[in-house]
Amino acid sequence: MNRNKMLGLLSLSRKAGKLKVGFEPAVEAALAGEAALILLSSDLSEKSEKRLGVKLRFLEDGPPVRRLPFTMEELSHITKRLTGICTVTDEGFAGGLCALMTDDEEDTI
Repeated sequence: MNRNKMLGLLSLSRKAGKLKVGFEPAVEAALAGEAALILLSSDLSEKSEKRLGVKLRFLEDGPPVRRLPFTMEELSHITKRLTGICTVTDEGFAGGLCALMTDDEEDTI
């Protein structure tokens, strides 16, 4: 896993308008079928992760949910907001991020 490449892809996706930031935007994008990948910070609380799982449980073909090796504070440099949940709405950016992830950052929900 190359942390700098991952941060670069996250930054590019934000600049392209393909990164939604926060819990509610993630749920809205997933329910609308727009979410290609949901990303969780390494320090996101278990309660928030479970809450997201409850919201997404009825989706038959929901987006993959992966845990990033970055804290909320580290992500805030890219997202410009302190949050533990980001959603990528572009398949290309999502595929690039997944390709850079190791087995440690496996699907969570």
